[in-house]
Amino acid sequence: MTEENYFGELFAIDIAEDVKEKNGMKYVSWATAWKWVKTKHPDATYTEYENDDGRFWFDDGVSGWVKLGVTINGIEHVEHYPIMDFKNMAIPAEKIKSTDANKA
Repeated sequence: MTEENYFGELFAIDIAEDVKEKNGMKYVSWATAWKWVKTKHPDATYTEYENDDGRFWFDDGVSGWVKLGVTINGIEHVEHYPIMDFKNMAIPAEKIKSTDANKA
């Protein structure tokens, strides 16, 4: 598998049985997505970024997000995920707890 086509390889995996739904939104859990990545690319790694204070979430004083990088074949892809409550609404920055960020 070359670096140019690993995305196509992962995209072609039939994940229909792994799709969940919550509050009208469809998703695949991190654990399930990571299982598929590691099945195809055992050397893949991920990085949970921390802010300057050592927290694993970031905020702008209004809401918050986590930053995660996944590296496959030496190429890192970085994503930002909002920290939301059970209704998929942003949690105010001053109310974010580590468990909220962990679920993001």
